[in-house]
Amino acid sequence: MPTRRPHLLALLGAVVALMPGMAIGGSVDARMTATIPAPEAPEAPGRTQPSPPPASIAQLKSGLDALAASDIAVARNARDSLPATSLDRHILAWAIALYGGDKVPSGEIADAAKMLPGWPGTIPLR
Repeated sequence: MPTRRPHLLALLGAVVALMPGMAIGGSVDARMTATIPAPEAPEAPGRTQPSPPPASIAQLKSGLDALAASDIAVARNARDSLPATSLDRHILAWAIALYGGDKVPSGEIADAAKMLPGWPGTIPLR
């Protein structure tokens, strides 16, 4: 039997090492640590506060929301109010062509396919 005792002690040591709660002796006192303030992130010199998102993001969101509600006219207005070379306009044109359904004329779908070569899903549109 003396050979089993070292294995038992090794097993007990492994359990204690793998369970930090047992090794520390309990959990954290929530009342004691609740009053400790969280540290503020240090401000980097010359760093400014993030600016609000540009208006084009709001237009993109409203256009996508209109498209989700099957209001193609509002989605087109949102797309047409964006600059011609902006990514947001391309995203809306792509989404209208793919998800506008029968409310989008074939000429508009063909224009979107020409404007967005290589975009996902535009090959079947041609």
